[in-house]
Amino acid sequence: MYFCNVFKRLPYISDRVGIIASVVCLVHCLIFPVLVLLRIPLSEWLHEFWHALEYLFLLVSFAAVYFSARSTAKPWMRYFLWVSFFALAASILLKHYEDVFDTMAIVAAVILIVAHIVNIRQLSCKVH
Repeated sequence: MYFCNVFKRLPYISDRVGIIASVVCLVHCLIFPVLVLLRIPLSEWLHEFWHALEYLFLLVSFAAVYFSARSTAKPWMRYFLWVSFFALAASILLKHYEDVFDTMAIVAAVILIVAHIVNIRQLSCKVH
């Protein structure tokens, strides 16, 4: 009985996890430039750890998008989720080469948040 309830709620859980991961990623992307502007000294270890968090966000976002895309009935919603995820992934992987990818990561995180919110609203409309 409990497992059945978990599988019924999995789309909601994955969308909520995706929203949380994207918001934390967004905050992470916005805080680092502020730390640099304030000239707060970051040790090399902290600097590497700070950038390693980006890959953790990608891993969590991938799982959230995977389960959310599997549960949605709308094909365009699947594409919206995956395109926004790949935009975020590309921007994180390429941001060390050009500064424009920092801005792209922020925009992609916001779009991914919107995608998960739209998916939750569609799922709630489908149930009621």
